[in-house]
Amino acid sequence: MHINIKNRLNDFGLKDALALRDKVFHYQDISKQVDACVSTMIDYGVAPGDVLAIEGATSLHTVSAVLAAFAHGLIVIPMTRLPQSKRTEMLQTAEVEWLLTVDQTNEVPRLTHLDRKANHPLYAQLRRDGEPL
Repeated sequence: MHINIKNRLNDFGLKDALALRDKVFHYQDISKQVDACVSTMIDYGVAPGDVLAIEGATSLHTVSAVLAAFAHGLIVIPMTRLPQSKRTEMLQTAEVEWLLTVDQTNEVPRLTHLDRKANHPLYAQLRRDGEPL
């Protein structure tokens, strides 16, 4: 895991980090969610350099997923809810390999492996340079 992200989150501990609806989350809350998300990614076989789309409204889970993806060295495609035709087009065009979906109840995100390999030259360059994101 990218040490700088974890260190920065832990540096701020119980300070307010994210206010959504009527709830305030601390940096410590986000740090725990980032750890859980990275562990899930590893368990599923998501590898650094893979292309991950994160789909859902802003929530503790989506914010933590973006940070976890950065920490794990993934190429990240953030997505809001789209009509099915646009969603399919976006996933295909971006050559998304993994999809992390947070439903409207903001329950635990669902991680799905899509049946494709991202081969775009830009992705190859990012992987070669060690600069996914």
